[in-house]
Amino acid sequence: MRGHEQVDVEGQSKTENQIIFVEKERAQSNPINNVVKIWQWVEDNKNVKPVLLIQIFSPIYAKGIANTRMKQAIFLGEQAAKATNKIMYRCLRPKDWPPSKTEMDALINKLSEFIADDASN
Repeated sequence: MRGHEQVDVEGQSKTENQIIFVEKERAQSNPINNVVKIWQWVEDNKNVKPVLLIQIFSPIYAKGIANTRMKQAIFLGEQAAKATNKIMYRCLRPKDWPPSKTEMDALINKLSEFIADDASN
């Protein structure tokens, strides 16, 4: 994402017809910002390949104000996907958060493999 903020994980599908962004929402005060930066980047770059945005929410988002912010981010991600055919949005909720860095890396690798396999079908 040149010219904008960074994302946690960035890659492409094996067929290179889709850009993949993964945001690991550990304890950000407002995860909506990550959806907005991707959506804005897509809008600013009209010739960009389609983008798959995956937000992975940590257990901190299971309750309270953080849960409200998670729900708002999910809503905005879904709206971004409806507003443009250049964005596909998916999320993993707090119950899916891996308990260690090693397991988080394994999850991201598994997502990458799944996405690559899905994109080639």
